Amino acid sequence: MQPDKLISLLGNLLDNAIYELAFKDNKWINVKIYEKENWYIFEVTNPGTIAPEIANKVFDPGFTTKGKKGTGMGL
Repeated sequence: MQPDKLISLLGNLLDNAIYELAFKDNKWINVKIYEKENWYIFEVTNPGTIAPEIANKVFDPGFTTKGKKGTGMGL
């Protein structure tokens, strides 16, 4: 993956995690970056959850839950 695409991807994950914190009392984000079997793994977690009715859509290009504020990059 090209570095600029990787930066956009990681930025999107962080943006999504930060956005979700606005709706939570318990605010935290955990970021892990590591290598496993020649793959770089990026894990971004927070206390948010993904509603079951949209879980199958979050990886679709163009999908957003943010309305006009969203980029539609998806996860």
